[in-house]
Amino acid sequence: MKPSVHGALRNLQELAYAQLLSELDRFQRDRLGKPAGFALLLNDRLARCQRQVARFQTSLSHTELSELRVARAVYLRMLLSSAFSRLRGWETQTCPASTPISHLHEWLAHDLERLELTELESGMSCDERDAYLRAVRLSDACD
Repeated sequence: MKPSVHGALRNLQELAYAQLLSELDRFQRDRLGKPAGFALLLNDRLARCQRQVARFQTSLSHTELSELRVARAVYLRMLLSSAFSRLRGWETQTCPASTPISHLHEWLAHDLERLELTELESGMSCDERDAYLRAVRLSDACD
């Protein structure tokens, strides 16, 4: 993997984490009535990450962007494969106000990861889909 693609993957993960923190803060304010907390700081961080992603998207070649989409999808698939272990045994019917923040964090992360993977998979070209399926088969064979 080219260093530019590797750096872009780090930027995408940083953006995903900023989105997660922002959504978690919003959930706590809207649904649980908690004070604003770090909303302004989180929004600034999210905007900075979005600018970084927009900057690298214009600087990567078509081939590098394709490699990035496939690598990100493989990574998200790996994260989602551990969801059963991460979420097993947690009550999904409990009141959000009594749910530990770590559980809310994991559930929200899982949902955002699924959404992002669905978007990536549905937007892949035929060549990207082939590369993705080869990578998935290879990673499944190693497990």
